[in-house]
Amino acid sequence: MDSVFSIGDSLDSGLNIGFTFGFIAMTEGLCVKLNKKLEGPVFFVATGGVSKNIGNYTSCFNAVIPDLVLAGLKNLWLEKQP
Repeated sequence: MDSVFSIGDSLDSGLNIGFTFGFIAMTEGLCVKLNKKLEGPVFFVATGGVSKNIGNYTSCFNAVIPDLVLAGLKNLWLEKQP
């Protein structure tokens, strides 16, 4: 386990691990429900700054791309250049 997630060392670390693993459990539950409801294969992508950390603790994501939004914005900008 990462040193960032040390259980019981301080209030901050306890809250950090609680929120992190709570969010992971919520995300895994959502992935299970979406897989049951949606037809065909479902592809889950974790994005954003903390996606690297969360992606290390769950296997429900098919891809982890922390800078997906920024890459998309860059591509849009490049398309508009003369």
